[in-house]
Amino acid sequence: MIDKRVPDRGSFTLDIDSKVWVAGKEISNAAETVFVQNGVATPEVLSLQFEAEDLGYVEIMINCADRPVFQRVQIDPGYGFFSFTSGAWMTVIPDMKYARPLIIESVKATGKFCAVHTSAHVDPKSGVGNSYFLVNPYEKDILTRFSSSAGKKMKHKVAPHSVEIASLEPLMGDSCWETVMLTGNNRLPLWDIRHAYNDVFSLFNIDHTDMWRGGATHRSTTMTGFARNAIRRVLRETGLRLS
Repeated sequence: MIDKRVPDRGSFTLDIDSKVWVAGKEISNAAETVFVQNGVATPEVLSLQFEAEDLGYVEIMINCADRPVFQRVQIDPGYGFFSFTSGAWMTVIPDMKYARPLIIESVKATGKFCAVHTSAHVDPKSGVGNSYFLVNPYEKDILTRFSSSAGKKMKHKVAPHSVEIASLEPLMGDSCWETVMLTGNNRLPLWDIRHAYNDVFSLFNIDHTDMWRGGATHRSTTMTGFARNAIRRVLRETGLRLS
């Protein structure tokens, strides 16, 4: 993280706080200190371990009291890596989209958070299940609405500081393959998870969703600019202009 996001290779101290939230309650709070001398961190790798009997998430805050050191708000540059006791493993694309300024501005413009996945798939005969993994890091409920290309809809509420797994099976049509759109009254981290049909914790794929920005699809112009573009279009169509 320091190699990718800190342009000044100086010396400073990072305070790292981690909170574990399970079923809406904070079950642990830990603090770590990383010392950086001339761009070299001690410890070089910080390993944090957590254990809970229910679904939850970890909230990590990284602060430098000395001075601003990070050149970007998104300081996590890499992938997650899951290793199972069975020997299986998978990579996970981190979902920072809910915190991106572009998404925040989109929610301001449209009033809704919107995410899409184009290949939702549930097939009981083949033992394939598909769900959305939803995280609510805020103080109020988030109401999410799902709709699919089969014309089916459902709602799912995520309580504050909680994690929910919402099965996509009610959204499937006869083909078992659908595009699923999620909208919410607030932005939230979410992943598309593929798992065994009867066991949501028997995972074989974790994927991010695509964000619908809701930006304008037109641009303002003058009459002169409109005429210029029209002439260029005619010249391109007649082969008299290449670009």
